[in-house]
Amino acid sequence: MFSQRILCSWLWLILAASTVYARHSRAASAVSYLERGNEWMAKDKWDRAITYYNLAIAFVPSALPYYNRGIARQRKGELAGALSGYDRAIALNPHYSDVYINRGTAYSEWGQLDAAISDFSRAIEVNPRDIRRWTNRGSARRNQGDLTAGIADFSQAIKIDAHNAVIWTNRRGARYGQGALDEAIADCSRAIKLAARYAFAWNNHGLAR
Repeated sequence: MFSQRILCSWLWLILAASTVYARHSRAASAVSYLERGNEWMAKDKWDRAITYYNLAIAFVPSALPYYNRGIARQRKGELAGALSGYDRAIALNPHYSDVYINRGTAYSEWGQLDAAISDFSRAIEVNPRDIRRWTNRGSARRNQGDLTAGIADFSQAIKIDAHNAVIWTNRRGARYGQGALDEAIADCSRAIKLAARYAFAWNNHGLAR
Protein backbone atom coordinates (compact mmCIF):
# COMPACT_ATOMS: atom_id res chain seq x y z
CA MET A 1 0.00 0.00 0.00
CA PHE A 2 2.81 2.36 0.91
CA SER A 3 4.64 1.70 -2.36
CA GLN A 4 1.42 2.28 -4.32
CA ARG A 5 0.98 5.66 -2.63
CA ILE A 6 4.55 6.58 -3.54
CA LEU A 7 3.93 5.47 -7.13
CA CYS A 8 0.75 7.54 -7.34
CA SER A 9 2.57 10.56 -5.92
CA TRP A 10 5.29 10.21 -8.52
CA LEU A 11 2.72 9.87 -11.30
CA TRP A 12 1.02 13.08 -10.16
CA LEU A 13 4.35 14.88 -10.05
CA ILE A 14 5.24 13.69 -13.55
CA LEU A 15 1.81 14.75 -14.85
CA ALA A 16 2.12 18.19 -13.21
CA ALA A 17 5.64 18.65 -14.57
CA SER A 18 4.47 17.65 -18.05
CA THR A 19 1.63 20.18 -17.87
CA VAL A 20 3.97 22.96 -16.76
CA TYR A 21 6.45 22.05 -19.51
CA ALA A 22 3.68 22.09 -22.14
CA ARG A 23 2.54 25.52 -20.99
CA HIS A 24 6.07 26.91 -21.05
CA SER A 25 6.65 25.36 -24.47
CA ARG A 26 3.50 26.94 -25.90
CA ALA A 27 4.38 30.29 -24.33
CA ALA A 28 7.91 30.14 -25.75
CA SER A 29 6.54 29.31 -29.21
CA ALA A 30 4.07 32.21 -28.98
CA VAL A 31 6.87 34.64 -28.06
CA SER A 32 9.03 33.34 -30.92
CA TYR A 33 6.26 33.80 -33.47
CA LEU A 34 5.44 37.23 -32.07
CA GLU A 35 9.07 38.32 -32.48
CA ARG A 36 9.14 36.99 -36.05
CA GLY A 37 6.00 38.95 -36.79
CA ASN A 38 7.58 42.09 -35.38
CA GLU A 39 10.62 41.58 -37.60
CA TRP A 40 8.41 41.48 -40.70
CA MET A 41 6.46 44.50 -39.46
CA ALA A 42 9.70 46.46 -39.27
CA LYS A 43 10.25 45.62 -42.95
CA ASP A 44 6.69 46.72 -43.90
CA LYS A 45 5.82 43.14 -44.90
CA TRP A 46 2.30 43.16 -43.51
CA ASP A 47 1.06 39.79 -44.82
CA ARG A 48 4.06 37.89 -43.47
CA ALA A 49 3.75 39.69 -40.15
CA ILE A 50 0.08 38.72 -39.95
CA THR A 51 0.94 35.08 -40.62
CA TYR A 52 3.28 34.97 -37.62
CA TYR A 53 0.87 36.86 -35.40
CA ASN A 54 -1.78 34.27 -36.26
CA LEU A 55 0.63 31.53 -35.17
CA ALA A 56 1.38 33.36 -31.92
CA ILE A 57 -2.36 33.67 -31.24
CA ALA A 58 -2.84 29.96 -31.97
CA PHE A 59 -0.37 29.07 -29.21
CA VAL A 60 -1.30 31.74 -26.63
CA PRO A 61 -4.19 34.11 -27.48
CA SER A 62 -2.91 37.15 -25.57
CA ALA A 63 -3.56 40.85 -26.16
CA LEU A 64 -0.23 41.78 -27.77
CA PRO A 65 -0.37 39.61 -30.93
CA TYR A 66 -3.99 40.67 -31.50
CA TYR A 67 -2.92 44.30 -31.14
CA ASN A 68 0.07 43.95 -33.46
CA ARG A 69 -2.00 42.06 -36.02
CA GLY A 70 -4.52 44.90 -35.87
CA ILE A 71 -1.76 47.40 -36.66
CA ALA A 72 -0.59 45.31 -39.64
CA ARG A 73 -4.15 45.08 -40.98
CA GLN A 74 -4.72 48.80 -40.45
CA ARG A 75 -1.57 49.61 -42.42
CA LYS A 76 -2.88 47.38 -45.20
CA GLY A 77 -6.12 49.38 -45.19
CA GLU A 78 -8.16 46.48 -43.79
CA LEU A 79 -10.01 48.56 -41.21
CA ALA A 80 -12.67 45.98 -40.34
CA GLY A 81 -9.98 43.38 -39.60
CA ALA A 82 -7.94 45.90 -37.64
CA LEU A 83 -10.91 46.88 -35.48
CA SER A 84 -11.70 43.22 -34.82
CA GLY A 85 -8.14 42.67 -33.58
CA TYR A 86 -8.20 45.76 -31.39
CA ASP A 87 -11.55 44.70 -29.91
CA ARG A 88 -10.11 41.32 -28.99
CA ALA A 89 -6.97 42.88 -27.48
CA ILE A 90 -9.08 45.19 -25.32
CA ALA A 91 -11.28 42.28 -24.22
CA LEU A 92 -8.16 40.44 -23.04
CA ASN A 93 -6.54 43.51 -21.45
CA PRO A 94 -8.89 46.51 -20.91
CA HIS A 95 -6.01 48.53 -19.40
CA TYR A 96 -3.82 48.33 -22.53
CA SER A 97 -4.30 52.00 -23.38
CA ASP A 98 -2.25 52.03 -26.60
CA VAL A 99 -4.92 49.82 -28.16
CA TYR A 100 -7.48 52.57 -27.63
CA ILE A 101 -5.25 55.01 -29.55
CA ASN A 102 -4.94 52.71 -32.54
CA ARG A 103 -8.59 51.71 -32.50
CA GLY A 104 -9.46 55.39 -32.35
CA THR A 105 -7.32 56.14 -35.41
CA ALA A 106 -8.97 53.23 -37.25
CA TYR A 107 -12.40 54.62 -36.38
CA SER A 108 -11.23 58.06 -37.58
CA GLU A 109 -10.07 56.62 -40.90
CA TRP A 110 -13.46 54.95 -41.25
CA GLY A 111 -15.24 58.24 -40.52
CA GLN A 112 -16.73 57.03 -37.23
CA LEU A 113 -15.64 60.10 -35.30
CA ASP A 114 -17.85 59.63 -32.22
CA ALA A 115 -16.33 56.19 -31.64
CA ALA A 116 -12.84 57.59 -32.26
CA ILE A 117 -13.32 60.42 -29.76
CA SER A 118 -14.61 57.93 -27.17
CA ASP A 119 -11.48 55.78 -27.56
CA PHE A 120 -9.12 58.76 -27.41
CA SER A 121 -10.90 60.00 -24.29
CA ARG A 122 -10.42 56.59 -22.65
CA ALA A 123 -6.73 56.66 -23.57
CA ILE A 124 -6.39 60.16 -22.04
CA GLU A 125 -7.93 58.91 -18.79
CA VAL A 126 -5.25 56.24 -18.54
CA ASN A 127 -2.28 58.47 -19.46
CA PRO A 128 -3.00 62.21 -19.76
CA ARG A 129 0.70 63.02 -20.32
CA ASP A 130 0.84 61.40 -23.76
CA ILE A 131 0.43 64.13 -26.38
CA ARG A 132 -0.71 61.65 -29.06
CA ARG A 133 -3.96 61.15 -27.18
CA TRP A 134 -4.73 64.86 -27.06
CA THR A 135 -3.70 65.59 -30.66
CA ASN A 136 -5.64 62.61 -32.01
CA ARG A 137 -8.78 63.62 -30.15
CA GLY A 138 -8.24 67.22 -31.21
CA SER A 139 -8.02 66.18 -34.87
CA ALA A 140 -11.17 64.05 -34.57
CA ARG A 141 -13.08 66.90 -32.93
CA ARG A 142 -11.84 69.36 -35.56
CA ASN A 143 -12.90 67.00 -38.34
CA GLN A 144 -16.27 66.63 -36.66
CA GLY A 145 -16.67 70.41 -36.83
CA ASP A 146 -16.18 71.13 -33.12
CA LEU A 147 -13.30 73.54 -33.63
CA THR A 148 -13.39 74.99 -30.11
CA ALA A 149 -13.00 71.55 -28.54
CA GLY A 150 -10.28 70.69 -31.05
CA ILE A 151 -8.33 73.82 -30.13
CA ALA A 152 -8.67 72.98 -26.43
CA ASP A 153 -7.15 69.54 -27.03
CA PHE A 154 -4.28 70.90 -29.13
CA SER A 155 -3.64 73.56 -26.47
CA GLN A 156 -3.42 70.87 -23.81
CA ALA A 157 -0.91 68.95 -25.95
CA ILE A 158 1.15 72.15 -26.31
CA LYS A 159 1.21 72.53 -22.51
CA ILE A 160 2.75 69.07 -22.31
CA ASP A 161 5.24 69.58 -25.16
CA ALA A 162 5.62 73.15 -26.44
CA HIS A 163 8.56 72.16 -28.66
CA ASN A 164 6.58 70.00 -31.09
CA ALA A 165 6.06 71.95 -34.33
CA VAL A 166 3.36 69.59 -35.59
CA ILE A 167 1.03 70.37 -32.69
CA TRP A 168 1.27 74.10 -33.38
CA THR A 169 0.32 73.55 -37.03
CA ASN A 170 -2.55 71.29 -35.97
CA ARG A 171 -3.97 74.02 -33.75
CA ARG A 172 -3.42 76.47 -36.61
CA GLY A 173 -5.81 74.38 -38.73
CA ALA A 174 -8.63 74.67 -36.20
CA ARG A 175 -8.04 78.39 -35.71
CA TYR A 176 -7.95 78.91 -39.46
CA GLY A 177 -11.32 77.14 -39.66
CA GLN A 178 -12.72 79.58 -37.10
CA GLY A 179 -11.46 82.53 -39.12
CA ALA A 180 -9.02 83.49 -36.35
CA LEU A 181 -6.28 84.32 -38.85
CA ASP A 182 -3.97 86.30 -36.56
CA GLU A 183 -3.89 83.39 -34.11
CA ALA A 184 -3.37 80.92 -36.98
CA ILE A 185 -0.41 82.97 -38.25
CA ALA A 186 1.04 83.10 -34.73
CA ASP A 187 0.83 79.30 -34.43
CA CYS A 188 2.54 78.82 -37.80
CA SER A 189 5.25 81.30 -36.85
CA ARG A 190 5.89 79.33 -33.68
CA ALA A 191 6.11 76.08 -35.65
CA ILE A 192 8.59 77.65 -38.07
CA LYS A 193 10.79 78.82 -35.21
CA LEU A 194 10.86 75.27 -33.91
CA ALA A 195 11.41 73.64 -37.32
CA ALA A 196 12.66 76.09 -39.94
CA ARG A 197 12.55 73.44 -42.70
CA TYR A 198 8.99 72.34 -41.96
CA ALA A 199 7.41 73.09 -45.35
CA PHE A 200 3.86 72.42 -44.18
CA ALA A 201 4.14 75.20 -41.58
CA TRP A 202 5.46 77.67 -44.19
CA ASN A 203 2.67 76.75 -46.58
CA ASN A 204 -0.04 77.30 -43.97
CA HIS A 205 1.64 80.48 -42.80
CA GLY A 206 1.27 81.79 -46.35
CA LEU A 207 -2.35 80.63 -46.61
CA ALA A 208 -3.32 82.44 -43.43
CA ARG A 209 -1.60 85.61 -44.59
